[in-house]
Amino acid sequence: MAFPIFSAFSKLTAAALNAAFAAGVPAGGDVSSNVVTPTGSLTSITLAALAAKIATPDWLTGDASFNLNWPVTGAASAILSAKGQIALTTASRGSDLSSSYGSLQTTIGHASFAFNDDIFATSGRRLSVYAGYDEAQILAGAGGIAFGREIDAVNFGAAATATTPGSPLLYGAPSALWLASGGEHAGVTDANFALGIAANGAHFQTGIMIAAGALTNYAGFGFAMRMPKGSMLQWHDASDAAGPFIASSVTYASDGASLQFFDGNTSLVNNAGHASLQVNNVWASVNFPVLIPSVAGAGVTFGTAGTDANIQLNLAPQGTGIVYVTNTLGVGGGLTVTGSAAFSGIVNINSPSTGAVNFTAAVNGSGSSAGTLTNAPAAGNPAFWLPVEINGTVRHIPCW
Repeated sequence: MAFPIFSAFSKLTAAALNAAFAAGVPAGGDVSSNVVTPTGSLTSITLAALAAKIATPDWLTGDASFNLNWPVTGAASAILSAKGQIALTTASRGSDLSSSYGSLQTTIGHASFAFNDDIFATSGRRLSVYAGYDEAQILAGAGGIAFGREIDAVNFGAAATATTPGSPLLYGAPSALWLASGGEHAGVTDANFALGIAANGAHFQTGIMIAAGALTNYAGFGFAMRMPKGSMLQWHDASDAAGPFIASSVTYASDGASLQFFDGNTSLVNNAGHASLQVNNVWASVNFPVLIPSVAGAGVTFGTAGTDANIQLNLAPQGTGIVYVTNTLGVGGGLTVTGSAAFSGIVNINSPSTGAVNFTAAVNGSGSSAGTLTNAPAAGNPAFWLPVEINGTVRHIPCW
């Protein structure tokens, strides 16, 4: 394999040395001032000038704006593109693989390995080794974009179907990135994390970005992430202690519930897509319901909170539905009934000795004839009579 930069440099050096010694070595053996004219199309040069060329840094090391003085000087071999395109291309082809390999995963376009064999007990050092390193820079004023690396999965075959955590790989379909632990070596233990995101002098504005239209649409949704049973997302607090998490231990999909955001509401839905709980969105809302759990022996509270000092709690069944209380309904404060109230059991009204039960009666104490059990009272009777319907007949309770 020939590398144009290396070939030209080697040819120039060999030709210059040959010509210098052919002209004779001066006293003391210093040939640096000899002017030589190499064969071919190469320009005449003195060995001193040739040495200066060798001492001139390459464009990667020599450009201070890149701030990279180690990739070339620390490398056993460096290939720098002189035309602004690809410096090195490697490729492999499955059809070239001998049948003696069977189905082994040996068609690899490029492979690199790093071994941390620096024993801390001996060296006292804690080294980091990298099987690969990529760095993409955008210099001040530059247009365009830069990528640390782009990996494209190209499928010229049949359209792939969505795979699952239980069967993640699909024959006949490519995958862009596959992260695995263990390397199929015997006796290995679990690795740390598969993908880490860190600040190394600067921050990422977004950890993981999924571009619009990047995911295949399945009934209105794309699978941004799919995880098996027993997986969770967890946050840690300021002291790095394990904190809140979202997890699933659902054994059967039909038993699970999902959180789904719609236009105008957020809902808990079952596996069939039917809502179990819905919270509507009010754009200018300042008040909201609050559910407060309790310790042992205390009751659970369902109330309201928000900006307003006084916030009522409305229970509004749909259509002609009613608010039904299966057990005893206790009212610790006042009870106001603005419509009809139906009771199928006994209603107990316990009035404190210093207070009273308040009614707003539609019939006052005036009347035109003597009071009876079935009609309005005559003048001079109690302040007003409270009409009560019993078995379809309106009766009147005198009130003073």
